[in-house]
Amino acid sequence: MGTVLQSSLQPRKKPIQTRSARTVEAIFEATIQVLLRHGVEQFTTTRVAERPGVSVGTLYQYYPNKQSLLFAVLERHLNLVIRAWNARAEKIIIGLWRRWWLPLFTPTSVPSWIKQTHR
Repeated sequence: MGTVLQSSLQPRKKPIQTRSARTVEAIFEATIQVLLRHGVEQFTTTRVAERPGVSVGTLYQYYPNKQSLLFAVLERHLNLVIRAWNARAEKIIIGLWRRWWLPLFTPTSVPSWIKQTHR
């Protein structure tokens, strides 16, 4: 049962050409605009298609239903959030490493009593 639901949320195809990628990008932007203006209750693929001036058929070439379109937009947004989070976490970790751990391994930070005993 889970695979049927999962497959119905997958896009039909991915854009290959630049023009197709721009069309899908316009569909994504329109999806967000329609959601902000009308909410999920009044969200329709017709409204989404009207916004960038594409046909509903073009939209359905990429997404079999509105749920798959919403899933794709949400997935994209979450991937952007994850990338931003990972970049920030990496900066924090590097900063902590430089501040706390790196000095422990530099010759100038080794206490003199250790230098004397390990000659």
